[in-house]
Amino acid sequence: MKKNVHLKLLNKTMEPSSTSSFPKTYDVFISSRGGSSGGDDSKFASELAKELSNIGLRTYEGFKLGGDSQIMQEEAIKNSRHFIVVLTKDYVTSIRCLRELSRIMESRGEDYEEVITVFYKDHPSCLVKELEDFGKRLEDHKKEVKQKLLMELPRCTLLWKDSANLPKTIFVEEKRYHQQVNEIINKVKESSTIVGISPQLHQVDDLLDLDSNDVRFIGIVGMGGIVSVQKKLLLRLGGKLDKVIKNEDHGAKLIKKCLRNKKFLIVLDGVDERRQIKKLARSPDWFNPGSRIIVTTRNRNLCYNVEFLDHDAFGEDHEPPDENFRDLAEEMTSYNGLDDDSQQIFLDLACFFNNGMSVDRVIEILESFGYKSSHKKLHLLAERNLIQISYDMVQMHTLVRCMGRGNVRRKRETQTRIWLRKDLRRVYHEESGLKHVHGIVVVDMEDEELELEAKPFAYMTELKLLEMNNVKVDGNIELQLSNKLRFLNWNGYPFKHLPSNFEPQSLLELHLRNSNLMRLWEGKKEFIWLKEIDVSGSENLDETPDFSNVPNLQRLILRNCGRLCVVHPSITTLNHLVLVDMANCLNLKIFPSKLITCKRLQTLILSNSGLECFPEIEKPTKSLTELHLDGTLIQDLPLSFGLLTHLTLLNLRDCTQLCSLPRSIRKLISLQTLNLNGCKKLHQIPFTLGAIQSLTMLDIGGTSVDQAPYAITSLMNLETLNCERLSSRNIWHSFSALCGNDVLPLKDLNLSDCNLEDEDIPDDIKCLSLLEILDLSKNSFVKLKESLTQLVNLKALYLNDCINIQPQLLPKLPTTLQYVGGQNSQDNISQNVEVVMEANQHLNHQVLQRWSPKLKKFMRLKKKRIGDAHLLFSSLL
Repeated sequence: MKKNVHLKLLNKTMEPSSTSSFPKTYDVFISSRGGSSGGDDSKFASELAKELSNIGLRTYEGFKLGGDSQIMQEEAIKNSRHFIVVLTKDYVTSIRCLRELSRIMESRGEDYEEVITVFYKDHPSCLVKELEDFGKRLEDHKKEVKQKLLMELPRCTLLWKDSANLPKTIFVEEKRYHQQVNEIINKVKESSTIVGISPQLHQVDDLLDLDSNDVRFIGIVGMGGIVSVQKKLLLRLGGKLDKVIKNEDHGAKLIKKCLRNKKFLIVLDGVDERRQIKKLARSPDWFNPGSRIIVTTRNRNLCYNVEFLDHDAFGEDHEPPDENFRDLAEEMTSYNGLDDDSQQIFLDLACFFNNGMSVDRVIEILESFGYKSSHKKLHLLAERNLIQISYDMVQMHTLVRCMGRGNVRRKRETQTRIWLRKDLRRVYHEESGLKHVHGIVVVDMEDEELELEAKPFAYMTELKLLEMNNVKVDGNIELQLSNKLRFLNWNGYPFKHLPSNFEPQSLLELHLRNSNLMRLWEGKKEFIWLKEIDVSGSENLDETPDFSNVPNLQRLILRNCGRLCVVHPSITTLNHLVLVDMANCLNLKIFPSKLITCKRLQTLILSNSGLECFPEIEKPTKSLTELHLDGTLIQDLPLSFGLLTHLTLLNLRDCTQLCSLPRSIRKLISLQTLNLNGCKKLHQIPFTLGAIQSLTMLDIGGTSVDQAPYAITSLMNLETLNCERLSSRNIWHSFSALCGNDVLPLKDLNLSDCNLEDEDIPDDIKCLSLLEILDLSKNSFVKLKESLTQLVNLKALYLNDCINIQPQLLPKLPTTLQYVGGQNSQDNISQNVEVVMEANQHLNHQVLQRWSPKLKKFMRLKKKRIGDAHLLFSSLL
C-alpha cells in the first residue's frame, strides 16, 4: 500500500524590522577578546558558544568577528536577550572590547540580571588597574589614536568597575574549567528572558504533527536563523543526533539500508541543489510510517519541487522563479533606480567583498576596476539602504547580498561574477561565456580539489579579479592569464613561475601563498602599480626576481620560503617599501645590506632565518622602526648598528650565539623595547645602554647575566624588567648594591625561576618601592621576608609553583596588594586560610580569593571583624 506523503512549507524569511535590518533576536551574545588574541580565553569562549548552540540557543559570537564588524555587533547587542562577558587582561587593553562592554551596559540600563560576568583567571581589582594603565597609555599617544576612541574610555572605566558588582558573576579557574562552563549555561537557562520555544518552533511543531502516522516532509525556507530553529527542534524531540550524513551518497545508503524499517527524524540542512534532495529522498518507500523529513534551505524554489516527491517530478530541470520575493527585495532597496556604474559597484560588493572592509580599501579596489567617483557611489548605495557605512567600514545585510547575487546568477549565459564552484565548473566549459567573466572569487573550504584545464583561462580576457584555493590545473600548455587583472590571489598556485606573457599594467596585489613557484618571473617585468607581493609558504622558491620595474612595491612577504637563498639586489631601489618579511627562510644566510636603509622601510623581519652575520650599515636609517632578528645565529652586531637611530623595537630573543652588544647601542635614541631573552652566551649588558632614555622595556631573561645591569640606574623611563631564568641567586641583592638610596622607576619586575630562596630577598628593597607587579614564581621560598612590606605600591604578587611555601610562616604582606596568585601553591594556602588571614587582617579578602576555595566559608565566620568587605564578597559571588 502506498504511504501517505505530506509536504508543508514553513517560510522563515526575515521580515523587515522598523528598528533594524538585522535579525531581531539572539538568545545569547558572548563578548570576549577571543580569536584575535589566540589565548586560553579564546578556547573558553568558543567552547561556551558551542555548548550554548548545542542546547538550541541562538548565540552571537562577537569575539570571532572582532573590530571589523562593529555595525553588526551593535545591532546584535540591541537585539540580544542575554549577555556573557568574558573579562581578561587582554579584554581591558582592547578598544573594541571596551566599546562593546559599554554598549552592553548601556543597552541593559539598570537591569543587570541579563548580564553574566565571567572573570577568566583574573580578579576584578587587578583588571581595573590594567584598564587605568591602558587609559594612561592612550592619553600619552592621543595624537596617534583617533579621538573617538579616547572618548569611550572614561565611560568604560566606570562601567568596568560596575561590572564587578553584577549579580551573576563567575570566577573561572583552570582546574574547574569544564564544570564552570556548565555553571554559566545553567545561569542562562535560569533567566526569565530565555523563553524556550520560538514562534517558528511552534509552527514546526504543528507541521510535524507527531501523532500522525504518515510520512511527512517539512520545508524550512529562510535567510537566517534556520540552524537555531533546527537545533531547538532536535533538543525538543530527543536531544541529539544519532547519525551524521557525510555526503549525498553516504546519506542515500544510510537511509535506504539502515533506516528504512525505522521511524525516524531526518534533517537535510543547508540544501541548495535539487540533486541533493533527489539522492536523499528519492522515494516515499524509503521511509517508515511516522517518519519526518525536514529540509532547510535558502532556496524557496527547491521546496516547490519537493511538493511533487510522490510524482517523481525531479526529472524536470526547471526552477520556478520566486518573483514576489525578488520584487519585494528590489523595491525595498531601490536597486532599479541606480545608474549603471552604481549598480555594477553594488553587484561587485555583493559578490566579492567581505563585510567590515574599510572604506578606503573598498575605494582602492573599486578605482582599480576603473570606476569613477567611487566615494560618491558608495554613499549613494548607503542612502538607498543597499549598504551601511559606519566607523569607516562597509557592511551589507545578508538579505540584500542574496538579492544582488541572485541578480547576477539569473544571467547564466553572460554571468560576469563567479563565487560558487558549481558555477565555475559550468561556465568553464562554455567558451562563449568565459569572455564575459570579470571576477572570480572561489575560496570556500571544500575538501574536494577542483580540477580545471589550463586552456580556458586564455578566454577570460576581461578578468580583473581572480581569487582561488584548492584548484588543480591540468594540461601541458602554458597557462595564460588576463593582462587586465588587478588582483591575483591563488593559494596553492601549481606552476613554477608566472606565465611569460603575463604583465598586467594595473595589477595591485599578487598573492601566491603555498605555491609551487621556483621563481616569480624571469628577467624584468613591468608591474608599475603593484603594491604587495605575498608568496609565503612557497617552499621551492629559491630566489626573488628583479624588482627594477616594480617601483611602487610596499609589502614583500617571503616568510616560510625554506629554500630561499638569494635576494635580488634590485630590492634596494624600492623607495616605497615599508615591510619585508623573511621569517623562517632557513637557507637565507645574507641579504643586500642597503635594504636596511631603504627610504621608507619600517619593518624588517628575519626571525628564525639562516642569517649568521648582520651586515655593516652604510648610513643612518630614516624610517626603520622594527627589527626582528630573533632565533638567528648571529654572534655579534657591527659597530655601525648605532646608525639605526629610529629603531623603537629590537628583537634578539633566542639568538643563542650572540655573545655581546656593541657600545654603539647607546645611539639608538628612539629604542623602547629590547628583547634579549634566551641569549644564553650573553654575559654582560653594556653600561652605554643607560644612555637610551626612551627605553621602557628590557628583557634579559634566560641570559648568562649574573647581576642587575648597571645601565638600569640611568634608565629613567624603564618600567618593565624581565630577569626570569637567571642562574645567579645574587640578582636581587645586586639591585640594592647598585642603587643605594635611589629609587628605580621599575613598575614590573619578573624574578621567576631564578632558584631564589628566602635569604636571597634583601632586607632593604626600598629601591624597588615603585613596583606594582612582582613575579616570584617557580622559586624555592618557604616564608618570604618582612622586607616585602617596603614595596608600598605593590598591586600584584605572583607565586606560581612555589610549592615549598609554608603559610604559617608568611609575613605581613604589603597593604596595597590587590592580587596574590599561586597556581600549584594553592593547596598549602587553602588548608591554612585562618593562619594567613590572622597575619594579614589589613588585606581585603579578595586578594587571597584565588588561592583559597575555603575563603568564602571563612569570611562568613569573620564577617564582624571584616565588616563591609563581606558585603562586597557576597555581591561578587
